[in-house]
Amino acid sequence: MVGEEFPSFEITGNEGPLFTSDSLRGAPALIEFWATWCAECVASLPEVAEFYDQTKCRGLVLIALDMDEVEGRASAFLAKKHYDWPDYHESDQVRNMLSPWAIPRTMLVDPSGKIVYDDDEFKPDELRTLLAKMGPQFEGLAKDGSVCQAIDGSKKQTSTDSPGQPD
Repeated sequence: MVGEEFPSFEITGNEGPLFTSDSLRGAPALIEFWATWCAECVASLPEVAEFYDQTKCRGLVLIALDMDEVEGRASAFLAKKHYDWPDYHESDQVRNMLSPWAIPRTMLVDPSGKIVYDDDEFKPDELRTLLAKMGPQFEGLAKDGSVCQAIDGSKKQTSTDSPGQPD
């Protein structure tokens, strides 16, 4: 799907719309498709968290779309592990739009909505290279993961705490 437009969709809950993919326009977005029952997905979360810690103050948006059978299970799992990105429960709607389907799956969408990365493996070095092309705020991303700094060099986040290991 690399080179294609990220599909437009809306995830709703009992209270109405929770998330629309169109809300991602204007910023690069990392979309992580996963489930708590997927051992490979859970094993990759610490690496996803480290990458997000390096990039979120620079403007990267991370959205997790979980494929768990029970709504709320994945969000509770992420909260328990202190992962700080939004998670939305997904039925078959997005899966049907993004065939062929398997998880784990990571997509990077550029600010215009074009998919620039689509893989079943989380490859942070490749993602850093792609992000560096999306603006000066992403140039020179720290590979050691120790701090996330704004373009002016001021520290926006200095946490070096490792996320908890999955159960």
